[in-house]
Amino acid sequence: MRPGWTKQVWFEASGRCQDECYLVTAIKKYLLTEAERKRLFERDVSIEDLLNGRVEGDQGIYAEMFDAWNALLGWREFGS
Repeated sequence: MRPGWTKQVWFEASGRCQDECYLVTAIKKYLLTEAERKRLFERDVSIEDLLNGRVEGDQGIYAEMFDAWNALLGWREFGS
């Protein structure tokens, strides 16, 4: 079950004040769907690659993931 997100709750859950590994763990635990996990796997792209813009090919696929994650959070946290 996902917690009721506020920016402060997400900040604490994602460990934004610490290291990227905490953010990746929070994305895997709270935001990433099985379909998104499969998309990343099929393209051999990690969440770290995605967050740091180290992806090739159809950028729209990755923008869709960011949009979905932002919708779950209720504000724009990912993407430009």
